[in-house]
Amino acid sequence: VIPMNVTKIENNAFKGCTNLQHVYYMGLQSPIIGSDVFTNTKVTLIKVKHDFTETKWNEIEIKKQDKLSTNEVFYFLDEETGLFVVYGNGSMGDYYISSSPWTIAPWQEQRKSFKHVIIEYGVTNVASAAFYYDDRYINIENVRIGNSVKSIGYTSFRGCSLLTNIRIGNSVTSIGYTSFRECY
Repeated sequence: VIPMNVTKIENNAFKGCTNLQHVYYMGLQSPIIGSDVFTNTKVTLIKVKHDFTETKWNEIEIKKQDKLSTNEVFYFLDEETGLFVVYGNGSMGDYYISSSPWTIAPWQEQRKSFKHVIIEYGVTNVASAAFYYDDRYINIENVRIGNSVKSIGYTSFRGCSLLTNIRIGNSVTSIGYTSFRECY
């Protein structure tokens, strides 16, 4: 069990712990996880406690983590629960829908399975057009944006018509044009 006051697990922290099978994190936000943290272990899932309407545990497959940009920013999706998490240190970058050719987020094919979006502490922005695309209506119900985020890009959550709960961290100083438009 990793206590809630742990905010970062450095590279290779548990690497080679060949008998390690289960990891539970007690905090409401996942810690920043470096590379190869669970390499050569039996860990394939991390149980993360999260809280939107009630306290629950989600099992997150470690193998579904993908690097997002040149920064140390990653994302993962638990397709069964619809939990999508962006974590690490730095910027998500930006995606563009108004210029040709379009630059779309790498998770666009899976976005319809998103229900809960968490942008963790350490990430510095929510990318423009991060969760918006041409057929923009997706199933996001809850959004939690960490305290390290300074800006929410334009059209980030536009068209998330099922959105009922938004928590924005206290470091946000800018919310972009049409960021939450058509969230009704």
